[in-house]
Amino acid sequence: SLQNGIKVHSHEAPTSMVEAARRLYKKGLITQVDGGYLTDLGFEAMEHALKLLGILSTQPTMDIH
Repeated sequence: SLQNGIKVHSHEAPTSMVEAARRLYKKGLITQVDGGYLTDLGFEAMEHALKLLGILSTQPTMDIH
């Protein structure tokens, strides 16, 4: 839901999660360095990722020879 944000507590979260949040922020995908909400760009990236995941996880419908 777009109504739910995330919060990454640097003193509790694994370093890899803190760094991941920082990278998402630097790319403009989330609103705050420690989480926040998806930006418009972040929402668009999420939609594309979900579509790609759907494509990759379905069985092929064509028989290519």
